[in-house]
Amino acid sequence: MIGENILNPDLKVVATNALAFIAAVLILKRFAWGRVTGHLDARRRRIQDNLDEIEKRRADLEERESDYRNRMERISEEARALKQAEIEEGRRIAGGFMEQARLETEEKLETARQTIEIAKLMAEASLREDMVRMSMTAAERVIGSCMDSELDRKLVEQAIAEMSEIPRVD
Repeated sequence: MIGENILNPDLKVVATNALAFIAAVLILKRFAWGRVTGHLDARRRRIQDNLDEIEKRRADLEERESDYRNRMERISEEARALKQAEIEEGRRIAGGFMEQARLETEEKLETARQTIEIAKLMAEASLREDMVRMSMTAAERVIGSCMDSELDRKLVEQAIAEMSEIPRVD
């Protein structure tokens, strides 16, 4: 019984177990140790290769991510530049419309001024004609004879023209 003689071991059993252990180690070392260490080394290499591959893929992913960020930044910058160019183009077009509207307005104002000036000249001519007629009518009544001669008409027109040269008091 094994539990009874734990403090007093049998030396034959200990020696036999020790010799069996040493024999097992020597046999394993001779026939299996190289294979075991070879498998361990091969496994260590596979693990290292896998770690290297993981590191390589991680570096590749980081590079792709950096590339992606750079592309997105360039796209964003291009979008801002295009937007700014469109704004400038809109301002340029609006400025062209404003200038065209200003020129058309000035042209219409000038046409209106000319129309007013023509109407004013026509009114003045009509007014002179009416004044000549009224003056001749008044002169005929005063003199009692008809003033039909061309000389009389020219004299009245000259008198009216002289009156129109007198400065007005407004």
